[in-house]
Amino acid sequence: MSHPDRLVVKVGGSLYDHPRLKDGLKAWLAARPEQHILIVPGGGDFAEAVRRLDTVHGLGEEVSHRLALTALTPASDFLADLCDTGDWLNAGRSWWFHPSPVVVSHGPYLADYQSRHGVNVPQTWEFTTDSLAACAAHDAGCDLVLLKSVDIPPTMTWEHAAARGYVDAYFPTLVARHSLRVTAVNFRRQLDGGPPQATPGEPPA
Repeated sequence: MSHPDRLVVKVGGSLYDHPRLKDGLKAWLAARPEQHILIVPGGGDFAEAVRRLDTVHGLGEEVSHRLALTALTPASDFLADLCDTGDWLNAGRSWWFHPSPVVVSHGPYLADYQSRHGVNVPQTWEFTTDSLAACAAHDAGCDLVLLKSVDIPPTMTWEHAAARGYVDAYFPTLVARHSLRVTAVNFRRQLDGGPPQATPGEPPA
């Protein structure tokens, strides 16, 4: 069952350097007052710092994945400040009862999700914030919107999108397993003043 009053939004880390992100994101959220929105911040430079450390020191994917989840706390703090919301989601499924929007706290939420669903997600770079957002959408029984810096063509499968690096490698598995309704938006184009464009992913053909 899909709940139209709930929405999970993944904000790509590639958008963090855009000077219009604050105004653009706040306007995008304000245009959806009827929905309770959970924001999943992308990793951006926060996660990239861990990738660089892994390259230099050979930390390994499991250690790097754990460190990356911890490094995402500043990303959540950044977007919470940007959207003027102090509400955080640490665990549980009740975020849609809180004032919108709510920003996820990656590590605690993922640990809670795995415990409640009896699953273990890959502790590798195959599982990033794209997949975490998919888990949250599954949890809430709602649609997922990916705000990206690229176009994902409507004819492209999620498998192909993953191969091109548009989403992480585990994302297609979660979309198919939970029959998620996903929309990808080139939000950078909108921030640049271009025409809105969205690619439904229900899933792509």
